[in-house]
Amino acid sequence: MEKMSQALNLAEPGGFIRLFVDLGPQLVNLLGQLIEQNVAVDYIGRILDAFKEDEHSAMQGESDHLTVQTIRKNTQPLAEPLSNRELEVLELLAQRFRNKEIAEKLFISPETVKKHLHNIYGKLNVGSRRQAVDKSQKLGMLPQR
Repeated sequence: MEKMSQALNLAEPGGFIRLFVDLGPQLVNLLGQLIEQNVAVDYIGRILDAFKEDEHSAMQGESDHLTVQTIRKNTQPLAEPLSNRELEVLELLAQRFRNKEIAEKLFISPETVKKHLHNIYGKLNVGSRRQAVDKSQKLGMLPQR
C-alpha cells in the first residue's frame, strides 16, 4: 500500500492515468483501499473512471480498433513502424484534435502526447501535424478523408 501511495504521489502531477489502467483490473481493489485511507482521492477517481471507460469500450466491441491497429502496425511501409499508441495519436491528429484533447482521450499527459508526436514525425520523416497525416494517408496507414 505504501509503494502504491508513493507511485500515485509521483504520477499525479503529470496526470498519468494510462500506466495504472494498463496494469489491469486487479488494481481496482487496491485503489479502492487507498481511497478509504483518503489517499489522492480525486486522482484515484480519475483512474477508476478510466478503468470503467476501458471496460465499457470492450463491451461495446470497440476493442476491434486495437486489432485493426495491430494489423496496420504489422503492414506499415516504414523502417521503424509506429507503435499502437503512436497510431492512436496519429488517428486523433487526423481528426484535428489538439494535444490536450488527445491527452484526455487517451488518458495520458500532454507531455506524453508531445513525445509521441516527436516519435511520429521522426518515423515518418515529416515536420508538422498536417504532413504526418498526409504522409500516413499516402502510405495507407490512415484512411483518406
